[in-house]
Amino acid sequence: MQINRIPKHAPGYTILDNGHVVRKHSLSWAARGLLGYLLSLPNGAREDVRTLAAKSVEGRATVARALRELEAAGHYVRRTVRDPVTGRVRTVVSVHEVPLADKAVHALPPVPVTPAAGSSGAGKAGSPSLRVRTVRRKEPSVHPVATAPRMTEGWGC
Repeated sequence: MQINRIPKHAPGYTILDNGHVVRKHSLSWAARGLLGYLLSLPNGAREDVRTLAAKSVEGRATVARALRELEAAGHYVRRTVRDPVTGRVRTVVSVHEVPLADKAVHALPPVPVTPAAGSSGAGKAGSPSLRVRTVRRKEPSVHPVATAPRMTEGWGC
């Protein structure tokens, strides 16, 4: 996750802009609090609905609704990119203290693709990593029938 802050922030502190975050009445309290938390994370943190919901008293539905609200406001931007070498698809997330306009979201430069090391899901929440979607193949619904061995001796056959 790429975190985009206003440059006046000091290390170890999260200073939030009153106009864009704290007093933005078009956002719900849940969305404002979630945005404040996301802006406090280090660059490269890995957070999703499941890990965010596990860290709060809110449920997944509330966290997902707040993220959709932040996405609609331009604070939370998700882009899907395909690795040209492996063909794998991943989602790149960026959080912005100052919201992006709709046209600015589409004008973002392409994300550099780095090959993933290790297996997906091996990292811990809050640590930098890549999310990779894999396609699972469906097993055939017809399984071969095992035949029982014929008994030819011992039972008088």
